[in-house]
Amino acid sequence: AWVFWLWLATGRPPATHTAAAPEPTTDMTRLRLGAWFLMVLTFVQSAWGAFMAGTRSGVVAPTFPDMNGGFLPPGLTWAEVLSSASVNAPLAIHFTHRLIAYVLAIVALGWAVQVWRRGATSAQRNVGLALGVTVLLQVTLGALTVLHLVPITLAVAHQGVGFAMISILAWGLAELR
Repeated sequence: AWVFWLWLATGRPPATHTAAAPEPTTDMTRLRLGAWFLMVLTFVQSAWGAFMAGTRSGVVAPTFPDMNGGFLPPGLTWAEVLSSASVNAPLAIHFTHRLIAYVLAIVALGWAVQVWRRGATSAQRNVGLALGVTVLLQVTLGALTVLHLVPITLAVAHQGVGFAMISILAWGLAELR
């Protein structure tokens, strides 16, 4: 993502703040901070995706949108979710990955809407649109992956779209620079 961002940024002159170039607006600053927050959250989510794959946690709750009949699956407590179990117990890993996914999807879609409404350029709006579509695709692939007991083709597609999300956020950061 960093190399991609550098590649995108090399073709643009750095922003200068002279009389001819106004200071960045509050909206653009908020969008930039939101993109950084989403990038960090996406990396955290990717780490939990690695925990999911490494512990084969995708098969412990093959239901969606609930987890084995509840938001918090039977047999799991909030204390376990907030402890080291969230990185080493399959059910807790799966729940944490889903919980982060819900938060990430809501924040990313909200950010995409804000970019569309407040973006100064068509490229910035394209970033918002691309992220919104990609997030919806990612949630769909994640749900299908667990519902079908983690077939390799869906799992790899889910990971690939996660990489696309990181790339789109890098593009967004370059456009909001």
